[in-house]
Amino acid sequence: MVRGGHEAGLAVTCSSAFATAAGAASRDFAAGTTTPKYGPSLELEPTHLLLQLRIDIERRTAGGSVTTTVVSRRDGARSLSLHAEDFEAVTAVELVGQGEADANGAATADDGLSWTYDGHVIAIRLGGDGLVVGAKACVRVAYTVASPRTGMFFSDPGRSPFVATDHETERARYWLPCVDHPAVRTSLRFELTLRAGLTVLANGARVEGSSCSTASEAGWETTVWELTPPMRCPSYLLCIAAGEFARADGGTYTDAGGVEREIAFFGPSDAVAAADLARTFGPTASMISWMVGRLGVPFPWPKYFQYAVGGGVGGAMENISLVSWHDSLVCDEALHAERGLLVSTVNLHEISHTYFGDLLVIKHFDDAYLKESFANFMELVWLTDEYGEDVAQAFWHMERVEYTAEVDDVYARPLSTRTFDCSWSMFDRHLYPGGAWRLHMLEALVGEGPFWAGITKYITTHLNGTVETVDLRRALEATTGRNLVRWFDQWVYAAGYPKLLATTAWDAGTGVASVTLRQTQADPCRRIGTFDVSVPVSFQAPSGEWLDAPPVVMTAELPSGTTALRLDGEPMAVVIDPAAKVLHTLDWSAAGEQLLSRALTAAPTAAGRVQAAVELGKRGTARSVAVLAAALRSEPCWAVRRLIATALPVATSAAAVAGVVEGLVSETDPRVTYVLVDTLSKARGDTTAAAALRSLLSRGSDGDSSSPRAGPLATAAALRGLGAMRGDADVATLAAWVAPSTAAAPPEVDGWSPASLGIAARGAVTGLGSTRSEAGLAALLVVLDLGAHPTPSDPARLPWVRSAAVTATADAVAWADRPTRLRVGEVLVGIARRDEAPSVRTAACRALVRLGGDAVEAGLPAVLLGVAETLPNQDAVAIRRAAAEASRGAVTMGAGALPPAPALAKEVETGKEALRLVTARLEALEAVAKLTPSREGQATAGNADAPGA
Repeated sequence: MVRGGHEAGLAVTCSSAFATAAGAASRDFAAGTTTPKYGPSLELEPTHLLLQLRIDIERRTAGGSVTTTVVSRRDGARSLSLHAEDFEAVTAVELVGQGEADANGAATADDGLSWTYDGHVIAIRLGGDGLVVGAKACVRVAYTVASPRTGMFFSDPGRSPFVATDHETERARYWLPCVDHPAVRTSLRFELTLRAGLTVLANGARVEGSSCSTASEAGWETTVWELTPPMRCPSYLLCIAAGEFARADGGTYTDAGGVEREIAFFGPSDAVAAADLARTFGPTASMISWMVGRLGVPFPWPKYFQYAVGGGVGGAMENISLVSWHDSLVCDEALHAERGLLVSTVNLHEISHTYFGDLLVIKHFDDAYLKESFANFMELVWLTDEYGEDVAQAFWHMERVEYTAEVDDVYARPLSTRTFDCSWSMFDRHLYPGGAWRLHMLEALVGEGPFWAGITKYITTHLNGTVETVDLRRALEATTGRNLVRWFDQWVYAAGYPKLLATTAWDAGTGVASVTLRQTQADPCRRIGTFDVSVPVSFQAPSGEWLDAPPVVMTAELPSGTTALRLDGEPMAVVIDPAAKVLHTLDWSAAGEQLLSRALTAAPTAAGRVQAAVELGKRGTARSVAVLAAALRSEPCWAVRRLIATALPVATSAAAVAGVVEGLVSETDPRVTYVLVDTLSKARGDTTAAAALRSLLSRGSDGDSSSPRAGPLATAAALRGLGAMRGDADVATLAAWVAPSTAAAPPEVDGWSPASLGIAARGAVTGLGSTRSEAGLAALLVVLDLGAHPTPSDPARLPWVRSAAVTATADAVAWADRPTRLRVGEVLVGIARRDEAPSVRTAACRALVRLGGDAVEAGLPAVLLGVAETLPNQDAVAIRRAAAEASRGAVTMGAGALPPAPALAKEVETGKEALRLVTARLEALEAVAKLTPSREGQATAGNADAPGA
């Protein structure tokens, strides 16, 4: 699964979001009271599910029966517990003949079954002496669910009807009686009855001729799908989708034996267009072919369908043969120009799960990296093969930044751990980019050929089974001949990553250039140690040739090392880890600007140029800014240009702002443009940046084809940036994009889909929150009033826009006086308690935590605990933890005081603003000095024949 925002695919757990909201610089991954989690015992192991359900979309109900076939794994097995959260009713639990569930023979259990249901678990006990080893029984549960809390989602009234399911990690239990854990894999048969005329989809293959009208009621129709052995599915990958869907065909994938697999894409007809589905998911067939070729393992599933809906379906999810997407990821033409490649990497990510997650299912959540880290890793392998090393190295840098930020600012944890608050909290940046980087390093360590041979062996050995870390290690040891226990101990079972302090030296007497690296990350309090790591280094000789020095070798016991190379003269440039093969961050404050400036333009790899850009950005001097600004225009790789833009210190340098503005004028790649615009949003208070943002928003508004309208992401970034300038000047512009339908309608842009309009609207509400003005706050409160948005298609009604509006409202009042915080706090309390969308309620809880307990008259812990009771357990865990921490840290503020976190943030922002003004003044003085010749220069200019002229 891919989690995260709609401009990015990276994962952010609820727990890390609450840590950030609370202003924590660092905290433990799991609460101190958390104990290790383990998988279930399976004395009666489910092997097949028969779902016979009638689903009423209009009434938001599902009912019927689910029959579970179980096999006894020991003599006398009698007990079976099925997760069943908050069902409306469980009306019967009974044994049925095996023929009623599958075709594998008769049941062998005695009569006398008994059962209880406590609202969470259906506890079943077979009669007699139970089952002997290998015997089967079929247990049918008859039940109904109404408006399930999660797991099954329905369309809003007034929209194209649909129902869809999304289960990661433990959400199937809210509508499906099952053993809701990945260790249980079953074959499936769906007999789904819905109103006639709808498209009905499920895992596996459709049973031909299965759709038929029901005899009992006209206007209803039953459709049958099957996933047959050896294919088996855990509960979190089981999927149903049905509705009035637009469809786009994706062709077929034909395997080596000539068997064709159908590929198709679906989505609600009022939310997505068939042409947009085809544009978004068009590369699917070629990606499947690439994946099969890379892994050397045949494609296992009978089809590959993808559907995109709103509601509670989040990100993208790899349900077996039926991948679900949030419809905001479907791209119209304008959005595709900006985000098409990102969506393609998400597509590749989900296709990777065909093998890592679907064909090989994790045995328990502690090893969730065996699916998500692999899927992220495969994204970057595909980028390398499809777009080349430069683009891939730029993306590896972004992956590194995302992961290391979570370690440094939120928490550090081992990649594999049994100690987690809930399974969902494992799906963080450690799991996605952090784990992908470790696999990248492992490939470099053992060699490309042995690594991929090991991966193929790993897959083929465990087809249709469950896996854990030892299975991967043994497969790789078998193909590489290496003992990898120490590597897995350091990189999988320990926390942290190498932080390297670098120094360079040149000995003119011996002609030797050297680089010394020292690991500085060791922190016993955070259980972070040192690592075995080998770091390549390249020098540019005076001739311009790049030469590789022996790598710097460090071990956990000797965490520093030096490499040296004899040259004909002082090196012109140096690059550490030139091919981006080592996970680390770098402190290279000792490097000279001239050395870095040369590397920025001359390094033969993208990783080297990005490294130089980052280090120059830290300097923030006039020379470094000038060099970065020039490189922004001359760098040939679009992915590197984006990173150069983010390295420019626009928050403190007017010259950096001017460089980005100049780059924006000359940039022609939409994938870079929106990043440049977003970079300008950090130049708070800079009039040049504000003018550039306003100019971008005005593009194409008068029909001038020579100045095309900015894309949705660039528009959203510009709206955010204008709000970040503070004050009322642009509130009307921002509010226009989210105006209630009773007033001026939001802008209508030709060709923009509802998702694109929603992206712009989200940028606008974020901008309103950043204005810190009464007018901005008033506009946000209107957005949060659903009564002001009666039209279902209004972007402000989208849950992901409303979640952003909730967060923005907390931004808007973070520095307000206490009466204002109290007033807004009560609005947020109402949203947290009553909003229909769980994601909005969760966002309101995060906002309340940020504002502090003093902003909630009813008491923050009580509000949070009340909301937690309305949410799925995996979302509620983090909220309960926040409530406990709020109880321990409750502080009453004076009328004019701020909670500690906002007070600190305000102090930091004030300091940055002062630094920007001082830097701008110094830059202006420096510019004047360059225009005014010195006295020495004047004398020389006036006497060209003078000695030394």
